[in-house]
Amino acid sequence: MIGEAVLGLNGPFLFQRFGMNVPGAAAVGALVGAVAGYQIAEALLRVRSRKRVGSAAQEPQGAVPLRHA
Repeated sequence: MIGEAVLGLNGPFLFQRFGMNVPGAAAVGALVGAVAGYQIAEALLRVRSRKRVGSAAQEPQGAVPLRHA
């Protein structure tokens, strides 16, 4: 949401130099901000889930692992 707001408001400043009108530049800025925000959120969730994967499946201390024949 922050990316949409920041780049949506600054879209006309950033994208008018490419010949876009103000509403179009704001729309492109909001779109770019949304994509960037989703990518950052996805990366943070992936890093967070990697840290938790090993801790949930650990065996208790002193447990003997089962051997399959």
